[in-house]
Amino acid sequence: MNIIESGENSLIKTVIKLKERKYRYQYGKFVLEGYRLIKDSLLGGFSDCGYIVVIAQSRYNDYCAEFKNITVVSDRLFEKISETVNSQGILAIVDIPEFKTAFSSDMCLYLDRVRDPGNLGTIVRTAAACDFRDIILDDCVDLFNPKTVRSSMSAISACGFFHSADSAQLKSSGYVILAADAKGEDIRAVSRNIKNSKVCLIIGNEANGIKDELKRSADISVALPMENGIESLNASVSAGILMYYLKYFNSSLRS
Repeated sequence: MNIIESGENSLIKTVIKLKERKYRYQYGKFVLEGYRLIKDSLLGGFSDCGYIVVIAQSRYNDYCAEFKNITVVSDRLFEKISETVNSQGILAIVDIPEFKTAFSSDMCLYLDRVRDPGNLGTIVRTAAACDFRDIILDDCVDLFNPKTVRSSMSAISACGFFHSADSAQLKSSGYVILAADAKGEDIRAVSRNIKNSKVCLIIGNEANGIKDELKRSADISVALPMENGIESLNASVSAGILMYYLKYFNSSLRS
């Protein structure tokens, strides 16, 4: 078994560089770290992507039977390249999948300038759970940021992503566009009027909401009912409640 022990090794240098966005897109690769994240992602939508699994020497026997394309590195080097505090001794370098150009889901999510990587990962995970499988990323934090990838818990591999889309494209694809806004109509009432419709839900920036031109393009602005003087919720919380309501609570609309 060959074991990489030098920090000058090209693979080690690549993993370190992939912590930065510019290198992720220059090389067309990103990093998954952790056993469950790697296993679920490679068994899911990333099954056709090229990848290399990197394992710490002391954990080789734990993982060697489950993965192909394995490279083993010394424990010291693995600590150097790991992004997690309590490392599981395994990461994977994966090819960035192609972004989509055509919609295929009846439920679409439009994210407008979501800038917190944890928020983005949480929203993507909830979107996958609610079958919002087409996700538009309009000037958002990088989808392949390590914190976003960890927060999504493999859900990135279950969804399709778009760099952008305009309202005309969405409407020509048959979507009713809903903009999440604190001054909008109660989502419970709105949902009764859009039975059997394809839905695109827009979630805005954490601090500033949805930009004006995008809000004007929406068919309806929707809001969550709130009590006790609370006016707004965290973007990922709001997105989650709205998506769950549209998918599950209004179960007569969706199979």
